Amino acid sequence: MTAPQLLLVLDARSGDAALERVRAALDAVPIASAVIRTPQPGSGQPAADAATVKPLVALLQARGVAALIHSDIALARATGADGVHLVLAAGGPDPATVVKTARSAVGRGQIVGVEIASGLRHDAMVAGESGADYIAFSGPDHDALIAWWAELFELPCVALGSSGMGVADPHAADDLGQAGADFIAVALNGAQTPADIQTAMRAVAAALVRRDQA
Repeated sequence: MTAPQLLLVLDARSGDAALERVRAALDAVPIASAVIRTPQPGSGQPAADAATVKPLVALLQARGVAALIHSDIALARATGADGVHLVLAAGGPDPATVVKTARSAVGRGQIVGVEIASGLRHDAMVAGESGADYIAFSGPDHDALIAWWAELFELPCVALGSSGMGVADPHAADDLGQAGADFIAVALNGAQTPADIQTAMRAVAAALVRRDQA
């Protein structure tokens, strides 16, 4: 079994310090893709704009990393990102409608990823059948859902951890890789220095490589 690839989760922040922290992660280990999180409605934070997000997208793309915007299709288009990462919560819109609407908006060449925050297997299956490029699992049962998905479906799956913000513990990352996750999400913590970021990223990557070589 091939070792999972890494997906970086980061907040939309402007300035040299934010870019330096992303560079630290990119310099530490190979990263396949990244999800740029933007403030959600009702969070009390100002919405992210294209001027804030474009430098992050440009940095990621220059390093060969697919840049996805969390939950904001219009921002993904405005920044030239590679696609969107959408979230399906319990009681939300029909998964098929969500995926098809996003695909129509971003185009066939772009990535539409879907996070199953509802914990419902039916939502995951419908999203996959409707054209999602990957299915991501978060929440308390994400590990069981990943094992179920990997056994039955070929569409790639992403392990986002119970919080949806990534997997910080190398042992947990290893377990999720054993369960069949194709991508392991690792988040940039706002309190981390660039050196801290590199140490954390390397620890997760090393655990996955050891499993691959076992």
